[in-house]
Amino acid sequence: LGRPSESLEAVFRMLIGVVVMPGIRETSEAVNDSLTLRSFTRIYCKSVPNYSTLRRSDHLLTAVVLKQISEYIVQGAKKLHNHSFAKGIEGKRS
Repeated sequence: LGRPSESLEAVFRMLIGVVVMPGIRETSEAVNDSLTLRSFTRIYCKSVPNYSTLRRSDHLLTAVVLKQISEYIVQGAKKLHNHSFAKGIEGKRS
């Protein structure tokens, strides 16, 4: 049977951390030690994916993918801002 597979979302969120932190091993250790990072990765009380799991997946976050993720986040933030701004104007008219 082997070890259960890791959550793709958790691995992906940890790989985003690799972009910010010095390396894969450091990211794995930081997530293991931090409740905030465990929450961000949605690992919570489960075991943190080990270094080799992240190492096998780190080629997935290319510069193109990171740019697409950034654009997606910015678009979402703009929509949220525009929705909140429009709702605030409507609320003031009443």
